[in-house]
Amino acid sequence: MAEIQLRNVSKRWGSFVGVDNFDLTIADKEFLVLLGPSGCGKTTTMRMIAGLEDPTDGEILIGGNPVNDLEPKDRDIAMVFQSYALYPNMNVYENIRFPLRVRDGGKKADHDAKVMRASAMVELDEFLHRKPAELSGGQRQRVALARAIVREPNAFLMDEPLSNLDAKLRVSTRAQIRNLSHELSVTTIYVTHDQIEAMTLADRVVVMEKGVVQQVGSPTEIYDKPANTFVASFIGNPAMNLIEGNVSNGNFSATSTEVAGVGGSDGKMTLGFRAEDASVVDSGGQINAPIYALELLGDAVMISVRLGGTLVSVRTDKSFRAEIGDTVSISVPTEICHLFDGQTGERIGA
Repeated sequence: MAEIQLRNVSKRWGSFVGVDNFDLTIADKEFLVLLGPSGCGKTTTMRMIAGLEDPTDGEILIGGNPVNDLEPKDRDIAMVFQSYALYPNMNVYENIRFPLRVRDGGKKADHDAKVMRASAMVELDEFLHRKPAELSGGQRQRVALARAIVREPNAFLMDEPLSNLDAKLRVSTRAQIRNLSHELSVTTIYVTHDQIEAMTLADRVVVMEKGVVQQVGSPTEIYDKPANTFVASFIGNPAMNLIEGNVSNGNFSATSTEVAGVGGSDGKMTLGFRAEDASVVDSGGQINAPIYALELLGDAVMISVRLGGTLVSVRTDKSFRAEIGDTVSISVPTEICHLFDGQTGERIGA
């Protein structure tokens, strides 16, 4: 098992900065998720930890030992890729066994117990004789997981392992990965652009944009107290409502919106609130606007209104009935609001 440290790690290609001054300690047995849009630097960060990319600046330590000069095979880590990377000419058993053959040779009998243990953990026992072409996408990803498990590494690195699966398989495989993390108690770094994966899997989440860490915290901390408008707009389904307006004497105003007592300095500000924290009322709400869209979610109805060029969503009871174009009044209590600087996007009072 291993603590992983990244000390002011950067990666540049000429004038392009892929990762800028990444500084973080990942605790032994922690499940850390690197989250952000494509091109934000999360995969580059993971590849530097793996040894597939050399950092331009900074130092990487695994288990207290500097690894900048070590080859990937000498870092005692296991990777799970988006593309599965299975050997098509080998059956499932031999694909799982392959890292053991490469590492220490040995007879098949010496490896059998480890392969069978890994196979059982991901429920592949009945597929061991099959070739990868005979498996579904979810089964192939489980083979890739078993192949990583069998190595008994110091750390797992997972690069968007669920991206190629359909929605139902993503849910079940996600649960399997979380359970494996609990059972194996191995430091895990997981890269994804899917905020639902981050929220459900992580002990801590690192939100990145354009190579820069925006916020580090537990899923609850990041959801409840986003550090800036980027994090607020990236976390949550739907994302946090963000309304640009002005504050005067502690009161916020924008198109069809008046919220008293928000605080903050006078000037340009952005008001944020979650769809589930606001409510539709008969009258007297802080937002009054015609309905732009209605979405039945099964257990609730999502109402959207357009305020200038901004769509605002509110979750209400599934019994709610109205038509597009009907004016609704939305209650946005001050205590549920978040306030962000209109220029920098930083959270006020963070």
